[in-house]
Amino acid sequence: GCSSPSDTAETNSAIECDDGVDNADADSLVDMADPGCTSPSDTTETDGDCDDTTDNDLDSSADYPADPGCTSYSDTTELDVTVECDDGIDNADADNLIDMADPGCTSPSDATETDGDCDDLNDNDGDTYTDYPNDPGCTSYSDSSELNPVIECDNGIDDDLDGLIDYPDDIGCGTPIDSDEFNPAPPVENINLESRDLRINHITIPQDSFIRPGDDLALELDFENEGTIFMDDVTVTIISPELGIKKRIGPFDLDKNEDTTRTLLLEMPYYVEPGIYDLRITISNDKYRRVRHRPIVIT
Repeated sequence: GCSSPSDTAETNSAIECDDGVDNADADSLVDMADPGCTSPSDTTETDGDCDDTTDNDLDSSADYPADPGCTSYSDTTELDVTVECDDGIDNADADNLIDMADPGCTSPSDATETDGDCDDLNDNDGDTYTDYPNDPGCTSYSDSSELNPVIECDNGIDDDLDGLIDYPDDIGCGTPIDSDEFNPAPPVENINLESRDLRINHITIPQDSFIRPGDDLALELDFENEGTIFMDDVTVTIISPELGIKKRIGPFDLDKNEDTTRTLLLEMPYYVEPGIYDLRITISNDKYRRVRHRPIVIT
């Protein structure tokens, strides 16, 4: 700092480590008291990433002691390799985002970058698709569930009451975005669709002309076993996806040539709009099936 014996000070204002000033670093230490200075001729007092007044890891905190990745002013990096949200790596999630740029990190001290079921590299809903954008139930990496409540084949519910749920378990679902779980009709050789052994004689709705939202609809079915074979475990199922109706009775037995009448009480939703709605009526067991469609008018 002395250029001649007549210099009035030993400090050198042109050299940070000999200018008598705490220069642009974070530690409030001056010249050779600053660990960033190894000699009076050092041109900077800065002692690495944790002492340079810069947010090097972009976590909104700079230097020691504010940045959780810094244990001292002498740390060479603000990253903390033991914490996922401050290690400078895109950890085991699906979004290719790093640390505080990842929506799964709410602070640099968060232990994981994972942001819910749509960002965890797991097939949480069992549909053979994983995370956003691959799983149709995910609209973003931040979705908390891979299920889609408005799609029957991806909503986690047994919509057609066959004991199977969603794609790929329910054979009525060809993909996770199928709108219903209804099973395809078996091949003709496997089910006697043309047989006259099971006959539906009448479908009667007494109040047919005056069905209103909130009404209880009594639907009466008259059907018979016209064949010579005893039929066991017969069920009657009525489904209307538009009305949210799923009603099943049975199982019961039908002796040969037996005629029977069954009444099902259907509750019309209060929220339904006036219009024409379809009821799918199925009478079946493991060998025979009859399906009829009956329109009803809600006024």
